[in-house]
Amino acid sequence: MACVMPAGGRRIVISGIVGTGADGTPEQGMRAQLERAFQILIETCEAAGFGTHQIVRIATTVTEPGRFALYREIRERALPGHDCLTTYVQVSGLSQPSLLCEIEAEAIEE
Repeated sequence: MACVMPAGGRRIVISGIVGTGADGTPEQGMRAQLERAFQILIETCEAAGFGTHQIVRIATTVTEPGRFALYREIRERALPGHDCLTTYVQVSGLSQPSLLCEIEAEAIEE
């Protein structure tokens, strides 16, 4: 699967979204962190003038095995019916042991 950005379009690349509160404290548990990370993703897109329908790529990294179904549930609730390029990777750890997930995304606008 691939996505081509139209000539003259705008693009936003978002990286390092983690499930923390405004004070930087990680939410408790994978569900809460994924929900918060998707909330931040949506807020970031909207603040830059992009709609969630313009997201063309999401890459999610998690530290707990067997969480893909939970990820899909939360993603579908955050971005209902939206399909885009997706990468899902499990790793042994992120930059802080209390962080359980991280999201990167790209959106384009013609």
